[in-house]
Amino acid sequence: MMIEAKASIRILSLTESPETVSEILNLSPSLVAHKGDSISRRVPNSRQRSHSLWILESPLPQTVSLEEHIAHLCGVLVAARADVERIRSQCDVFELFCMMSPTGDQGSVKLSAASLALLAQLRMDVVLDVYAVGTSDGSKMEAE
Repeated sequence: MMIEAKASIRILSLTESPETVSEILNLSPSLVAHKGDSISRRVPNSRQRSHSLWILESPLPQTVSLEEHIAHLCGVLVAARADVERIRSQCDVFELFCMMSPTGDQGSVKLSAASLALLAQLRMDVVLDVYAVGTSDGSKMEAE
């Protein structure tokens, strides 16, 4: 069984634009949205964003471990440590957003003490978003 994983740094701010976040961190985001933009790009009249959004996705393939995605993104933040501290005080959310999807009916993910210590050192909150897509025989799970 395999677990597909991806991770991103997610920053939300009421006051700072995505362009300001990029300038301070000296990083190019994978995705941005501005405060006041429609939440849905497909539905222009949808609810508006209450915060600006800046996302940097891990460029690693979804087949590598979640820990490898975390190590990569933490490395990016460590390299920009002073700038991270500067922007953190101006943001409402500064977190590591992780998505996992086991290809079978169960899966587990191990995060080493070293990874957890690095996340704590960077003061990163972690969001784990888990999607169970089916069972080991490929059929869809049904609620009982």
